[in-house]
Amino acid sequence: MVLPVTKTELEEKQTTPPKPYTTATLLKAMENAGRLTSKAKLRQALKDHGIGTAATRQILIDKNEQLGYWTIDKKSRIIKLTDSGNRIIDLLKDNPLVKVDLTAQWEEKLAEVSSGNLSLSDFSEIAKKEASAIVAQIIGSQTESFRQEEPAQVIASCPLCGGQIQQDGHAYKCRNYGQEAGCNFYLGRYPSWLKGNELQPHEVLSLINTGKSSFLKMYSPKKRRNFQARFTLNLAEKKIDFEFKPRKQILAKEIGICPLDGGKILESDKQYVCQNHRVQRDQSGHWQESGCPFKVFKTMLGTKITMADMQAMLNQGQTEVKEFTGKKHQLFRARLIFDENQGRTTFRFEN
Repeated sequence: MVLPVTKTELEEKQTTPPKPYTTATLLKAMENAGRLTSKAKLRQALKDHGIGTAATRQILIDKNEQLGYWTIDKKSRIIKLTDSGNRIIDLLKDNPLVKVDLTAQWEEKLAEVSSGNLSLSDFSEIAKKEASAIVAQIIGSQTESFRQEEPAQVIASCPLCGGQIQQDGHAYKCRNYGQEAGCNFYLGRYPSWLKGNELQPHEVLSLINTGKSSFLKMYSPKKRRNFQARFTLNLAEKKIDFEFKPRKQILAKEIGICPLDGGKILESDKQYVCQNHRVQRDQSGHWQESGCPFKVFKTMLGTKITMADMQAMLNQGQTEVKEFTGKKHQLFRARLIFDENQGRTTFRFEN
């Protein structure tokens, strides 16, 4: 049948980008990596494997965060690439290292080893040759073009040795750094303690011209906590030092008498603590005069410990029944006590 066109309409729409990975969806994608290849044979090889193992996938995610290649939002767990992570992606581009096909091919070869169709030594040689080719490709033409995107430029005179400070794609450093002259001026442009984000040029110039940068928000991958610090010039020792921003001091307030050694219980910004607090005992097992362990944090397992709670602990030895959140996010009810034998705050559960 031939039908007449009675009406036409043009609609303008836009595609939407895929949702960003969270730690959970990335773990799932790594587990089901075979879906990322269009070759049926390779999909089958990865069917029961994926990238990494159940034990190592989370380690890989955490490691990339520690190296500053991405950040992970604490609440949403959304993964966001840093400048350093984007630069790594640009560098690798279509290298076999970033293709799931490589993992599939090796799994296929391992299956042949398992079935006796390929010797382990032959597979080892195949893997060595492919690994060498991958490394050679990375350190070859792609690396050179990557480095040449931003040629080194002199930005100032070195305050440590009088040489020249240059900025390139990787660092701010003195031209005498690493030479026989032995200058120590070196600052990476995309350090892990800035979560892979760029150390701004004006901070480096401030360090050079005034002897110090401003206080920067930094991150410790090892301790997984944020802090503030700045760079300072140590001209006497000809090096760059690190100065931490002092915490705001809140005057301690006396709130009672310690039930363990009779010292004063003081209230600070984060805890209630004996003035003689130090965790140590003498040979007879008694707390030393300068070694009282009494310390109670103002927040424990998501619950605030109020002044009324502390007064109850000091006078009655325990608080009222309070609700806490366990490590597995389960709620439980208990009284808070201080166990002198263990030297720490603990819980007393109701029968």
